[in-house]
Amino acid sequence: TDLGFYERTPGRDLPIMQLNGYGKPPTAYTKGLRFGSFLQERVIIEEEMENVFAGKKTAKQALDDAVKRANVLLRKFEKANK
Repeated sequence: TDLGFYERTPGRDLPIMQLNGYGKPPTAYTKGLRFGSFLQERVIIEEEMENVFAGKKTAKQALDDAVKRANVLLRKFEKANK
């Protein structure tokens, strides 16, 4: 939960509130908007980018690998949050 953040600072993050459907129950289309593996997926992207910068992979290969690795985490999140 937001611990009252939006009540204390009205309008500050209105676009985010709207995207998140703040105050409304989740639907089948909005339930996955927040996903618990975001931080891990960001690490995956950073690791794959480092492989590109180090010359270990092409940009395409690194992006393809990032997609494969991140999809594993997304599927786990999807199963846990049906």
